[in-house]
Amino acid sequence: MVFDTDARLPLESALVGSIEAAPLYVVTGAEAPAERVSALREAGADVLDVAGDPARRVVDALAELGRRQIGSVLLEGGAELAGSFAAANEVDELRLFIAPLVLRGGRPLAAGPGAERVTDAVRPLAVDWERSGEDMLVRARLREW
Repeated sequence: MVFDTDARLPLESALVGSIEAAPLYVVTGAEAPAERVSALREAGADVLDVAGDPARRVVDALAELGRRQIGSVLLEGGAELAGSFAAANEVDELRLFIAPLVLRGGRPLAAGPGAERVTDAVRPLAVDWERSGEDMLVRARLREW
């Protein structure tokens, strides 16, 4: 599943090219150009037009996937997408890769409102970690179903 408000996913992308092997769901907004939406549909993508603020769009898109018997989604994206899922309270587990590198000009893990102080932050129910090459993978379970 790709959250792509403006339907910018290139038709030449590997995702579109692999539709025969696995279905591709593209969640777009009402502002997506009709010709881009049509092109994605013609390529075989299942385009879900979802309106509303980012958190509402997440909830509605996940509900539609649930109706299609899809019960698990791996979220890969930037701070805006992560913030939308967090605002919708739709994050069960975090998998964070930590690399021993020093960068400047930090970027948030999730954009949007959140805890102002460490004492107000969401605490995971369980945490484990393992090495992944030169990095560390941390798994933090935020809720159980």
